Amino acid sequence: MSGHRQAAVALHGLAAQDRRAILAELPETDQDILRGLLAELAELGFEHTPGIAAAMAEPAPRAAAQDDGKPDAAMRRTLRHASPAAMLAILGHEPASLQACVLALDSWPWANGFLELLPQPRRMLAAESLRAGIAAAPARSQFLLESVAAKLADMPGTAAAGTPARTEPRLSALARTLHRFAPWTR
Repeated sequence: MSGHRQAAVALHGLAAQDRRAILAELPETDQDILRGLLAELAELGFEHTPGIAAAMAEPAPRAAAQDDGKPDAAMRRTLRHASPAAMLAILGHEPASLQACVLALDSWPWANGFLELLPQPRRMLAAESLRAGIAAAPARSQFLLESVAAKLADMPGTAAAGTPARTEPRLSALARTLHRFAPWTR
């Protein structure tokens, strides 16, 4: 829902005198747009209900993550068993907003320890991003889960409980790149 539409719904729930006072404070273009939307709400027969504005302001409830056979259950389980230090190694150099996105995916057992390991300015930025709220974006959430779980699995000595340790030899990043670009040399 656009900002103007949200504002119109919020204004629609106010008393007429309050609505006029708030509209008077806005720029003329915004006033015109909002008056049109308010007229549309009145034409459609919406009642002046203050509760509707409060209901729209509440964030949508986030579904609790459960290991119930969903495709991302194994990745979530892997991330749940991570240590704060391992997560710092993966996310420590990422922007605070991305750190907050990962923290918002679930209630991770390592979250508080991870935040404590961050430098104070970064910790404050990540905490502020979390408080501001992270918009639900399923594709982004899935990408973050996959990326962080893959990085965690590639870290030496971080085999999560219930996840078998990798036994094949690890190739360095340079070797993987060479194998990808020069497969004929295998």
